[in-house]
Amino acid sequence: LLTPAASSAMVAPSDRAIVPLLAGVADRAGGRFAVLAGNDHDSHATLVELRRALRLRPTGPSAVVEVAPEEDVAEAVARVLAGKPQAVIVLAPAVRGGQLVAALRGAGFGGTVAGGAPFGRAAFARAAGDAAEGVLAPIAGAGSGPAWEALFRAYEARWGERPDAAATHGCDALRLTVAAVRRRGPA
Repeated sequence: LLTPAASSAMVAPSDRAIVPLLAGVADRAGGRFAVLAGNDHDSHATLVELRRALRLRPTGPSAVVEVAPEEDVAEAVARVLAGKPQAVIVLAPAVRGGQLVAALRGAGFGGTVAGGAPFGRAAFARAAGDAAEGVLAPIAGAGSGPAWEALFRAYEARWGERPDAAATHGCDALRLTVAAVRRRGPA
């Protein structure tokens, strides 16, 4: 779990903040892990950072499989699971990541699954369904206090669910923008 910046402003966790946590998952798996990644820009950038961090480890992943949007998920999952990993690190956007996690669990993988920041999104939970249960994700904590509780209540009343990390980041960005405009005053 990542903590918010000292200013209490929410900042989406960077790859450099997330990667040590994901590398820790690999360490806890005794080096028996694999990586399943989307081939989109953000997933690939996180994969590059993860590879950099893993170079310092005595063992590498049993497989690194990058999956294109049109590629068969079941085939990619089979390639990942062929090395019998104890953990799988999934790097993908929220919906695609949910599909990949659901396919991993559907293929019988019962080990640790960890993902990047998109796994803190409600879209991930919807796409993964029950397979999202127990998945590890580095999520920045939301602020606390009456203003945040009011945000949570208003968001839930409007959308029927608690705000996810992206929603709280967006609300915080708007709050910071309004404060800056108020400080600046009329032009």
